[in-house]
Amino acid sequence: SLLLIFPGTSQIKMNFSSPLSSGGGATWSSCGHLMATCSPPRLSVWDSSKLEVVAVFPCQELTQVDRLVFSPDSQLVLLAGFKAGIVLIFSVEEQEWRGRVQCGAGGLAGVAWSGDSRHVLTLGEWGVVLTVWSLASKSVQYVKNPRMWTTAPGTVLYNRDRTYSMVVERREGKDCLNIFSTDWQLVRHTVLDTEDCAGAVWSPSRDCVAVWDSSLYYRVQVLSLDGRCEFDYSAYEHQLGVKGVRWSPSGQFLAVSSYDNKIRIFCSQFWTMIHEVEHNAALHEGDPVSCRAVVYQEEEVPSQDLDARLALELGGVYLQQSKYNAIEERPIYLDFTKPDPRKSGTVKIGVGLAEWSGCGRYIASRCDNLQTVVWIWDFENLQLAAMLVHKEGVKSLEWDPLLPRLGLVTGGGGLYLWTPLGAVVGRIPSVHRGEMEGVAELKWNPRGGAIAISNSKHSVLCKISDQKKREEEESDLDLEPSREDSQSNS
Repeated sequence: SLLLIFPGTSQIKMNFSSPLSSGGGATWSSCGHLMATCSPPRLSVWDSSKLEVVAVFPCQELTQVDRLVFSPDSQLVLLAGFKAGIVLIFSVEEQEWRGRVQCGAGGLAGVAWSGDSRHVLTLGEWGVVLTVWSLASKSVQYVKNPRMWTTAPGTVLYNRDRTYSMVVERREGKDCLNIFSTDWQLVRHTVLDTEDCAGAVWSPSRDCVAVWDSSLYYRVQVLSLDGRCEFDYSAYEHQLGVKGVRWSPSGQFLAVSSYDNKIRIFCSQFWTMIHEVEHNAALHEGDPVSCRAVVYQEEEVPSQDLDARLALELGGVYLQQSKYNAIEERPIYLDFTKPDPRKSGTVKIGVGLAEWSGCGRYIASRCDNLQTVVWIWDFENLQLAAMLVHKEGVKSLEWDPLLPRLGLVTGGGGLYLWTPLGAVVGRIPSVHRGEMEGVAELKWNPRGGAIAISNSKHSVLCKISDQKKREEEESDLDLEPSREDSQSNS
């Protein structure tokens, strides 16, 4: 157990499990009651509240697991090995039932669930064909020339009530948006105006889809279910364009992050831009956007030689501990790296991560040309709420689904948490004892209160419980610190 105290009146207790062997990471069911880990030749399903094994399934056909995911109804679990071209499906309730998909000569480059949890989608190599396998009737359907991102992690093909699914395909040199029913019958076929569609996402509040073009073109469109274009936007031309698009949890706002280090936020009712978030290289005194922001910088905690000697004698690896320290001075200058035009490969520039909080008030962002810094924007006040500066680049960040609480990891042995009350750094015992390597992935339980932290070989479950020093306080989240508050206290 680890007790962390936030500035103010709140403290949290973190309980870490022993490391679980899992080459494919850990994944939660949509209901939040189950967690799955896989280390061939076995797949283990756990009760997330008690961390007890619910079921164990054999998977000796696979030597490497590339995808592990629950069905939307949490009754089935799927794991796939791309090199072997095999997809295995197991039932949590009927443990004798088995499903197996052999992709054959077409190969396997991706796999996903449909919204009804009774169809499995497999993507062939080079994106030649998308195959829809029915688990109920054992029938097969095909969609030619789908986009390669169709089955990418994080892409959800079905809408809010799982009655429709969308697939973007390439036909006669043009991108086409296909809407399918639950039994995969074509409902609507719409030709898009994009040159090379790079992504699509359903609205969480109504049946419309936001699509955006590749990085060579700045274009975002929102299409209704009947194919009408509700919104068409382009900020500029002849520069690198859109990096990502995210709906707010309520569906009222659309955030578009781009290569110019800006996030443009649009209102979905009138389709007007209401705010433009710019990641500046300096924070100055008196700036109305960043003057109240609390800047937390990660610093090493001075250690004693005895701690290092004890860790080595116990067979572990001593890792330097760190903590957040609030910086009051202004101005603060940030060192954005500039891309080298002489080097080939992916251009590391622009807002690579931008995620809404579950309440829709905050946006956490990270620029690819400054990966050590996380910006937290208060959308309600249109101000920068906080900035987290780390020693290493941020690998993964995600919001608690129920609370305005952000978790992130940097590839080491620390778990970093931010709330409106403050920020803390917790160390992962398994990493500091040398039982597992540094973590690079973080996933919150859909019910909140627990985090699955993973690397390429192991996963750790962390349960977080809030403990209030003063129970008579109705809500500690109202006590939001600002830079002025910290200055007055000091």
